[in-house]
Amino acid sequence: MTPVSTFNGRSVALFGLGGSGLATAKALIAGGANVTAWDDSEAGRAKAVAEKSMSRIWTAPTGAGSTR
Repeated sequence: MTPVSTFNGRSVALFGLGGSGLATAKALIAGGANVTAWDDSEAGRAKAVAEKSMSRIWTAPTGAGSTR
């Protein structure tokens, strides 16, 4: 993995924690960014939380964003 240092010391929001999203988050964190990430899949969020390198995972309150 190549650290992305362009965002060193900056806050970055990342939407989507699939294969490429998680790799992007790791590269940004390795480069010194403060990453806030979200995925609409609970499994995707859980996988990212399990990664010790993740700075922060944003979780919405139960029912947030629901239109039903």
